[in-house]
Amino acid sequence: MSEFDRAEPLAGSFGEVLSEPDRGFDLTPDDASEKAQLRRQIEFLKYHDPLTGLPNRVWFDRQVLLHAASGKRPIAVAMGDVNGLKIANDVFGRTTGDQLLEEIAEVLESNLDDGDLLARYSGDEFILLRVGSDSVDDFIEKVDAQCAGLTIGALPVSISIGTAAWTRADLTLEDAIRSAEYDMHRRKMSGIAAFRATLIESIKTMLFDRSLETGRHVERTAACCRLIGEAMGLPEKDRVDLDLLAMLHDIGKIAIRESIVFKPTALEEAEWMEIKRHTELGFRIAQSTPELFHIAESILSHHEWWDGRGYPNGASGMNIPRLARILSIADAFDAMTNYRPFRDILSIEDAAAEIRKGAGTQFDPYIADIFLKRVLGPEEEPARTP
Repeated sequence: MSEFDRAEPLAGSFGEVLSEPDRGFDLTPDDASEKAQLRRQIEFLKYHDPLTGLPNRVWFDRQVLLHAASGKRPIAVAMGDVNGLKIANDVFGRTTGDQLLEEIAEVLESNLDDGDLLARYSGDEFILLRVGSDSVDDFIEKVDAQCAGLTIGALPVSISIGTAAWTRADLTLEDAIRSAEYDMHRRKMSGIAAFRATLIESIKTMLFDRSLETGRHVERTAACCRLIGEAMGLPEKDRVDLDLLAMLHDIGKIAIRESIVFKPTALEEAEWMEIKRHTELGFRIAQSTPELFHIAESILSHHEWWDGRGYPNGASGMNIPRLARILSIADAFDAMTNYRPFRDILSIEDAAAEIRKGAGTQFDPYIADIFLKRVLGPEEEPARTP
């Protein structure tokens, strides 16, 4: 069924107002059916959002004019802003962003009362008029309850909804809409911390659930990072950030196809190029999330090499964030000493030899020395690099 076939007739008597005289459709018996269908499609696109099938801003503005002119009150207004749409589009792609919008539209539609007027107001905003009432609290409660637990990939499905009501003759319906928009922004700001916390937990769950080995790898890498941080005498704040980085350094892999992330054989060149994107995708997620912003550069850089031969930017030496330099050693050591489908497991001694061999090329030589002597070996003062 096409989106045009899904379109419902406009509610009430508004259909007459929205039907304009036909121009350029001089129908004959031979082409009446085809042109009538074309006319219906044009009318649909004029007043509906092609993605969600909901009425659009043009349609809604006409409803506002009609109801404002009627003067009949009360009218309750609800305006909602979809949470996480920017992350969906920037990190996972427009298709995921569209899926998020479609899911929200379905939730909103399924909780309408008879006579409610719902439209897609702008890119990430929806708006509702409830004629004859000064409240939409029941609508918001049902929407919030239905959204709870819904996800598109790792993204929680949620919308921040502000409300207002047109009840006074000295104010206009447009005033009520502006008040609902202001309330929407206020609610979005007050709820943004909770949304981001939910997003982070959802990402962690997705990372760990996609593969049991991924969860174990993260836990072991985090434990190793903590030992290196302690041996280096890092301040507590840096140790906390290092732990968070160890847990979420592969966050960008949630936007990479599972068939590539968990391929049991060696990657082909095109697949390898795609998986290397996970550092940049993780960087974008972290930059869009204030709770992770401070480790964004380390997420981006955790596959850079001391000698500049890493990715994605070819950074080298002290230009690589210190936490990323610590993580790269812990991450590599765990990968070498635990099962990988296309690589033999190395003993601790052999893995240590590989870290020693890579000191000064892949790894920061000073941190590698600390790891080998203070974490794996006897307690002795490592030689410091100049």
